Amino acid sequence: MTLSTVISIAISLSFIYFVLSLITSEIQEVIASFLKLRAKNLKEFIIHLIGESEKKDNLKITKKLYNKYLITASKSQSDYQEKIPKLTYISPNQFANSLIGILREELKLDNEEEYHFDDLTKIAEKIKESPLPEKLKNEIIMIARNANAKVVEPEKQFEVLQQEIETWYQNSTEYASQLYQKKAIILSRILAFVLVVMFNIDT
Repeated sequence: MTLSTVISIAISLSFIYFVLSLITSEIQEVIASFLKLRAKNLKEFIIHLIGESEKKDNLKITKKLYNKYLITASKSQSDYQEKIPKLTYISPNQFANSLIGILREELKLDNEEEYHFDDLTKIAEKIKESPLPEKLKNEIIMIARNANAKVVEPEKQFEVLQQEIETWYQNSTEYASQLYQKKAIILSRILAFVLVVMFNIDT
């Protein structure tokens, strides 16, 4: 076998596997879109972030976020009660605003002027006594205290709190990415195996 033949075979094999990888990626995206994997992954991430459990059917805050704030904000006709919510992306600003809306409700701050997020120390104390999930309570208390330490002008406490929640959410999205990547890798391996068998792709 001459060197040119070896090079030709190597180029041909590289081309075949390159095309196969492209086909696998395209099919994977179609399946992911059809099964709404991104939306389901986002929902799992939100549940994890808030500290609730789908297995225990303990999704009070998650359902509030989806039904009243997130889905309304995205102008979607979906509802959390559907098997698969259609929401695939939530910006840090949208999440922070929605979560603060939930906090106002859960802490009954709507009609209490003295608690309109103008004193983050009081808010942190009030959160301790709230019925919020323990994980969320601990996170928000820490965020409120961090925000309080960064406040220079008292009238900007709410703004700083919102920024801190946005930062917390953004830093946590790495978990969501890891979740989706694991599922995507498993799906792509299954697809690659099926395609190799179907088309008898053999080096």
